[in-house]
Amino acid sequence: MKAAVCYEPGKPLRIEEIDIDPPHAGEVKVRLVATAICHSDIHALHGDWNGNFPVVVGHEAAGVVEEIGENVTLTAPGDNVVVSLLRTCGHCFYCAQGLSNLCNGTFALQTESRLHNKRGDPIYQGIRTAAFAEYVIVDQSQIVQVQQTIPLEKAALLACGVITGVGSVVNTGQVKPGSSVVVIGLGGVGVRYPMIEVRGLLLASTATRNSLPSDALASTAATSGASDKSPVLAQHGRTTSEQGAFKSTENVLPRHGRPFLPSSEDGGLLAAHVDERVLIDLDVRKVKQSVFSSIDKT
Repeated sequence: MKAAVCYEPGKPLRIEEIDIDPPHAGEVKVRLVATAICHSDIHALHGDWNGNFPVVVGHEAAGVVEEIGENVTLTAPGDNVVVSLLRTCGHCFYCAQGLSNLCNGTFALQTESRLHNKRGDPIYQGIRTAAFAEYVIVDQSQIVQVQQTIPLEKAALLACGVITGVGSVVNTGQVKPGSSVVVIGLGGVGVRYPMIEVRGLLLASTATRNSLPSDALASTAATSGASDKSPVLAQHGRTTSEQGAFKSTENVLPRHGRPFLPSSEDGGLLAAHVDERVLIDLDVRKVKQSVFSSIDKT
């Protein structure tokens, strides 16, 4: 099959023919129809997360089940599916608590590769999926069936961007109808927050780096001394009738280290990813992190 292979961090992708093994027990082979590009893939290709190379990345995909391994019960050939990066064992401590997004079960694909180049060298499965290719081999728990009437190029977005953005508000933040929400960062995740309007929420504003004053980030960068006169906070006030946002979200994925999560009012920040360059005075506000939308796939 054809795949986009990265052999070194920061180097151009090479489109080449590679070999893919049949699915092993509990695994599924999917013929991909559409794959979106997430900035997490860019970080992985640049080597920001110290991943292994050569690698095929891509984790926001949808397609049709082509083949299944032994003991697969969750799907069948011919099913239209979304391919998730989340693997869930269903019986570890986290899965038993309804926190399958934190599953720490053991899977063969964690240490084994189903991809090889024509020299026989293994190619790593980037972000548990390797969807910059014509086919993927994933654990059956990564498969989510969708109706045949849903276009797969749209269904692919459900694999990451949509559920990460919407889920962090609905599942983790549990934002109530009538709340005002400021969304900082309208990338692939942040742009999904306006979709929550269908649940009766009021998105008072979407404050992006382009919409904030030019010195907004500079005045709030990496210091705990940010004050109520911060341009970011001032922008929040102007766009929420001066009462401030009940909740705020920051949707920027850091390249290195652990993110710091700025917050607003009582409910905490609702986002999977943040950039420590944006820091707002916390006072007594809560900080809440959403790991892949706090979704439970079991």
